[in-house]
Amino acid sequence: MISHVPSVAVPPGLGFKPGVVALCIRRGNLFVLVPRSWVRGMRELTPGAVTPLPRTKRWVLGLLEEGARPLPLLDPAGCVAATAPAPLAAVLLAAPEREPFALIGADGPGRFVSIPDGAYLEEETGWISRVQGGMKATWWLETGRLASELAG
Repeated sequence: MISHVPSVAVPPGLGFKPGVVALCIRRGNLFVLVPRSWVRGMRELTPGAVTPLPRTKRWVLGLLEEGARPLPLLDPAGCVAATAPAPLAAVLLAAPEREPFALIGADGPGRFVSIPDGAYLEEETGWISRVQGGMKATWWLETGRLASELAG
């Protein structure tokens, strides 16, 4: 059902370096940095907008109509086995110059931030990597790994 996801070979941590701008969204007690070049927009989530899917991974919340096609709505909190209330917003993701392929659940609209000096990627879990050095409970969204995960 998600066969339209483009195959994107991107090394882990691509684009992560001090000074790079990312969208910082909150999911429960986690903060997730989404590479700015992959953000295509934000949308508010309304009750009943997400169609649940049976027997999916913990981090797949369901499908959401975006334009004329369904896209998966994903939860970074589920990727690290954290709990979070139902998301109120979603970030539309697309590789640069490609069609959108997924939405990431968020507690609100988020804000753009710069990666601080001294920050580095440490532990990886699925399609997110833990950020160390100046940020609490922050994760970097590995866009290439996520696209590969959905395509496979």
